Amino acid sequence: MTQYDFSFSAADATRDQMAAITLRMQTMLQELDNSVRGSLQQWTSAARDQYNVSQAKWNAAANEMPKCLNRAEIALNEISNGYLRVEHTGVNMWQGTGL
Repeated sequence: MTQYDFSFSAADATRDQMAAITLRMQTMLQELDNSVRGSLQQWTSAARDQYNVSQAKWNAAANEMPKCLNRAEIALNEISNGYLRVEHTGVNMWQGTGL
């Protein structure tokens, strides 16, 4: 018989890591932009224009990351709460208190 195991601490750690990675990526993109902006005036107009197009795409994707993190956190909380409900139901049944 297959046995499933759920670690609440691992779920919390996963959520925290996702948040840290999101923040780190946003910081890296900002540092990249700051670094490039110093020399951007020396670039050809075509290169500058392409950088601005690419940077807008990076920023749009980076702005979506916190939204994705929020959705993942909600899903993870729902999973955790589901496991807690099942666990409490099992405990209550064995204690004879019913559901």
